[in-house]
Amino acid sequence: MSQINKRWVVARIGTGAIHEDDFKMEETIMRPVSDGEVRIRVVYASCDPTQIGWSREDTYLPAVPIGETMRAGGVGVVEFSKNKKFKVGDHVNGLFGFSEYWQGTPDARLSILPPIVPLDAAMCVFNHIGTASCPLDSMVHA
Repeated sequence: MSQINKRWVVARIGTGAIHEDDFKMEETIMRPVSDGEVRIRVVYASCDPTQIGWSREDTYLPAVPIGETMRAGGVGVVEFSKNKKFKVGDHVNGLFGFSEYWQGTPDARLSILPPIVPLDAAMCVFNHIGTASCPLDSMVHA
C-alpha cells in the first residue's frame, strides 16, 4: 500500500499580509525510501516570521518556488531508515517544511535529539521559535 503525504505548498507569490490563497494543501504518493535515506513523520513545525520572506523572495535562503512544500523547521520521528546513522524511533530536528512526512538523505541540518527531550520541548523550549510552533496534525486536518 502506498504512503500518502499531505503538505502545504506555495500557490502564489503574495504581497502584504499572508493570505490563505498563498498556499494550498496537496496530497502526494511517497516513493519508496532509497539507500541512505530516511522517512520522518513530522510532529511539530515552526511558524516563523521569516516564512513570509521565504514564500516571496530570496532571503538568506532561496525563495520557496511555487508548487514546492513551504519551508519550516520542525521535529519528528524516524519511521523508516536506510541510513546507518538514523534508526527507527529516533527523534530528530531539521528543516522539513509544512508536510506530514519528510524523506531524503540526511545532511548537516538534520540532527538526532537526545531521547530525554520531549518533542514539544525540543520545538518550544529549546528552539528559537518558542510557542509559535504548532502540531502538524492540526495543520493538515484543518
